[in-house]
Amino acid sequence: MMVVLGARECLDAVKPAYMEAINQGKAVGLGLGLKNSGLGNGFKEVAKAVIRFTESGRVEVRHCWTEMGQGVHTVALQVASEELGVSAEIIDVIVDTSRELGAGQTTGSRGTLMGAGAVADACNKAKEGGCTIGVDYEGEYRVDWTNSLSENLENPIIHSTFGYASQVVIIDNETGKIEKVVAAHDVGRAVNPLLCEGQIEGAVHMGLGYALI
Repeated sequence: MMVVLGARECLDAVKPAYMEAINQGKAVGLGLGLKNSGLGNGFKEVAKAVIRFTESGRVEVRHCWTEMGQGVHTVALQVASEELGVSAEIIDVIVDTSRELGAGQTTGSRGTLMGAGAVADACNKAKEGGCTIGVDYEGEYRVDWTNSLSENLENPIIHSTFGYASQVVIIDNETGKIEKVVAAHDVGRAVNPLLCEGQIEGAVHMGLGYALI
């Protein structure tokens, strides 16, 4: 039997709020879910990035993801700054159609996982190459080890990783109004905690909106 630690930890995190509300006689709802990261199912996924040092003393970071509000440009900048040991003030994150780096569709909640991995690899290549001005140091992050369900394996690895979330919703018995929502999410390492919190808050509001339609 496989023990899913992420799910258990999320439930343990919201348990105090759940038990307190129960003991107070509140109406309480509890939910638990998981979300895959990446396409998985046997698909070969490759993300690429390029690091380039300019004559003006700046660092260009080119990656392959579309910014849709999820903060992937910020994550790329943070990773480059940490890996290269330089100030974020001298880093330019550039994504445009003039030098496109393909990564397939922008889907699968994989931007940070694969994009950050590709940028980190490019930074390592740059350090190995002496961070020479005018050279494109190319990096990539590859997931080519997931299994398709059509392979009929006993224990297939269908995705590279999963995230877990538990929610407790506490409702006033008399008015029916929501008093509190307690959320616990296992996201792995939060590269940018503020952006991560924003994603969680947005998800809670979307879930409430969907439930109350």
